[in-house]
Amino acid sequence: MKVVNLCVSLLVLSFVVACQPKTTTSDQITDEVYQVDSLLVLQDSLIGDTVEVEGFCVDICGHGGSHITLMGSDTTQIVNVEAGSQIGSFSNDLRNNNVRVKVVINEQRVDEAFLSDWEHRLDESLKTPQGNPEAVAMLKQQIAEIRAAIAERAEKENKNYYSQYHIVASEYAVQ
Repeated sequence: MKVVNLCVSLLVLSFVVACQPKTTTSDQITDEVYQVDSLLVLQDSLIGDTVEVEGFCVDICGHGGSHITLMGSDTTQIVNVEAGSQIGSFSNDLRNNNVRVKVVINEQRVDEAFLSDWEHRLDESLKTPQGNPEAVAMLKQQIAEIRAAIAERAEKENKNYYSQYHIVASEYAVQ
C-alpha cells in the first residue's frame, strides 16, 4: 500500500511540476546583437521586436540629445536612433564611440492613400495667403520620387508601400 501511495504521490507531483508555467528571466534571454549593416538588411523582419544594435556614433542631436546617428561599415550604412522615454536623452559622451543600444523597430508605411492626402493638403495650403508655391513644388517632386520607389518595390517585392523605419532606444552603453 505504501508503494502505491508513493507512486500516486510521485505521479501527482510530476503533473503539478509539468503544468507550471515556464518563466524566463532576462538573464536567460540571449539576444543577438546586430551590427548596423545587418540591421539595415533585416529591419523589415524585425518590426516590433526588441533587439540590440551596435554601431559607431557619428552624431548626437544638438537640441537635447534626443537622437543619435550610428554608422556601420561606411557612411552609407547609418541608422538614426531616438531616445525613448526610459532614457530621455543620450549623453554627449557617445560621440566617436562604439555604442550598443537596445531598441524597438517600428515601421510607418507610406502608401498611395497617404501620398494623395499629402498632395491634397499641399494644394489646400496654396489657397491661403501663407501658401508657398516653391515649397509645394519641391514637396510634390519628393512625392513623385516616393511613388517611383513604391512602384519599384511593388514590382520587386509585391509590396505597394514605402517603409520608413523608426528606431527607439530603451537602453544604451558605450562599448
